[in-house]
Amino acid sequence: MPSSNPPEVTRPLDLIEALSVFSACYAVGGLVLVSMLLDLPLSWWSAATAFSITWFVYLLHRDRMARRQREAPSVRSRLLRRHARLVSILLGISGVLSLGTSVMTSVWLPLLLPASVLGMLLYGKGLDGRRPRDMLVIKNACVGMSMALFWIILAIAPVVGEFEVTPTFWSVVVAVTLLVLSDAMYCDLGDVATDARTLSRTAPIQWGPDGTRLATDGCVVFVALLLVLSGPSGSSSPSIWFIVPLLLLLSQGVLRLVSMRRIRAAIDVRLLLLASSSAVLSMWFSSTT
Repeated sequence: MPSSNPPEVTRPLDLIEALSVFSACYAVGGLVLVSMLLDLPLSWWSAATAFSITWFVYLLHRDRMARRQREAPSVRSRLLRRHARLVSILLGISGVLSLGTSVMTSVWLPLLLPASVLGMLLYGKGLDGRRPRDMLVIKNACVGMSMALFWIILAIAPVVGEFEVTPTFWSVVVAVTLLVLSDAMYCDLGDVATDARTLSRTAPIQWGPDGTRLATDGCVVFVALLLVLSGPSGSSSPSIWFIVPLLLLLSQGVLRLVSMRRIRAAIDVRLLLLASSSAVLSMWFSSTT
């Protein structure tokens, strides 16, 4: 007899999120933010490289996870399995774009693609409950450190021979690492059911939703204070060191209003909106002073 259950409706926003488009936007937002804070030029090729490599690696990871989930797969995994042909096409497109845009940015940047894939494989290697991605906070720290390093490499690549490491540089590294760690913990609020099935010890599972929000809020407050205190007096855009922390705190409050179904997409888009708004406001303040 045919199933009496109605077919699952594919919502466009769910499909876009499952295809890792928002995750790629997060990477672009982070690169823009790092470039502004370090007062470095940002090329379109660098931004395209951040988008395409992140898109390829995240989509590859999610496709692998979808193929592993044979029983009670998550909504995201069901979408990816239902649109397997589209996923294959987009993996091919994003892979080619990753190589092309990275070559246009710097001759040695194509090495970022295999390095990122290797990191993704190591992150998910092992049995359920024993993988790096299953370890409390460590999983988020791995994402934070790898993403921060990714942004720093892309930001410095165009001026690698002229860049000078300063105390401000290290403050930015620490700040963006903690920010990504915090965002990764917050994103886990939307994957509690799936993480529980795969024995992942995420912050929401161990500390509960309220404890996770409190921990991420505290982390973001620390990041904001660190940026305010680290602003160099010689920066061409000194206002950025106050605008970014302020918008970061405001956006963290807005996340409290987002449903858990949309929390991952909201966090991914938040960083790009934050970076764009900070750049516009910084230019406006510079033009009026």
